[in-house]
Amino acid sequence: MSIDEKKLIDVIGEMYEGAAADSNDGWDKAYRSLSSLFSSGPGSLQFFLHDEQKFDPLADTNEPGFIEKLNKDLFPIAPFRSDILRLKPGEIFLMTSRYPGDGFKHDPFYRDHFKKNDIFRVLHLCLIENETTTAGISFTRPETMPDFSFEEIRALREITPHLQRAVNLHIEIVGRRERERLVLNMLDGLHQPLIVTDQKARVVVKNDAAEAYFGVDGILTLERDGSLGCSTPRYGHELRALISAAFGPSGAKGMAFGGVMGMLTKSSNRPVSVMVSPFSERYGISGGSKRFALLMIADPTGRIPTLQEDLRMIYDLTKKEAEIAILLAEGKTISEISDALGTSLNTVRTHVKHVFGKVGTNRQASLVRYVLSASRVRNKSQRLGSIAAFFMATVSCGANLLFATPAIG
Repeated sequence: MSIDEKKLIDVIGEMYEGAAADSNDGWDKAYRSLSSLFSSGPGSLQFFLHDEQKFDPLADTNEPGFIEKLNKDLFPIAPFRSDILRLKPGEIFLMTSRYPGDGFKHDPFYRDHFKKNDIFRVLHLCLIENETTTAGISFTRPETMPDFSFEEIRALREITPHLQRAVNLHIEIVGRRERERLVLNMLDGLHQPLIVTDQKARVVVKNDAAEAYFGVDGILTLERDGSLGCSTPRYGHELRALISAAFGPSGAKGMAFGGVMGMLTKSSNRPVSVMVSPFSERYGISGGSKRFALLMIADPTGRIPTLQEDLRMIYDLTKKEAEIAILLAEGKTISEISDALGTSLNTVRTHVKHVFGKVGTNRQASLVRYVLSASRVRNKSQRLGSIAAFFMATVSCGANLLFATPAIG
């Protein structure tokens, strides 16, 4: 069968569009177009996950539930399993290479499993391979159709580099998005209120802890254009000036200027300080960088998380598990903890087992070290809060505390 070259070029474009899309819809469109060009029956573009030994489809035209059945029951016993798994990027498996002619129709595997899905002729191309996964694309045909021709295989080889680049691009984009989500989740897990703005004071990102300083009783406002403002105009002008200074010319030895200011909340009149520091994000391709301003809010009267809360956040402990972890770190025995909490010995032992499992140790000495480590981090945060309070108090007395801060990046 011949391949329409113009349609083939259109499919290449669809593949790159699929790689950059937020969902798998683009890949689904590209794969269906390829399937049509190669007169394919049910098939898929998929990742084979090495650790789990299963296929994870990126695009799939099989009957619903077929991939699940393939993973659970069929592929582990497939006679051609090793043929597909040993393929290297760019290599092709044809069912006729294992079963010349119509040999596959006599195999019990075909009669018992593939025949009901009209899968007889199979072409599988290995695209990329790394330590954790192998990407491949499969096309099939029923017994009534001829095998894939030399001309079709040649056309597939011609677009293989594009398929490989598109899949690699997809992996890179998905990885970047996952890292962005991870960073945002980490920021939201911090008790320190943080805000990042661009040069026009437009908010690029703010964490959950910063949300409390916006709104009806907040000291900060978000303008219609997305820029940062203050509920008190005088503070707003001062904050804008600090942000503007963060984007000013660098000082001596590559130092860029940041600053700190103090302001009072509307309802309680409690003092709050805002520290502004510049940083930049470098671009690997162009070598250039984009500059931002990092704002850190220090609220001396704000609630400081307890060690128990810190342990719960760090190690995902329950309230009771965190309480027991602290008692263990203090040298208490299982019996003493049972008495202190009014809980049975078996219940305490179960909690201790969960604590060790979540912290990643089975030794009490190691647990003590981890708890003390969390305590030191907490104390350091308290000291930083005290330093911020000092800056805020000094600013509220009228001193000029613009200071030089190294640009990060």
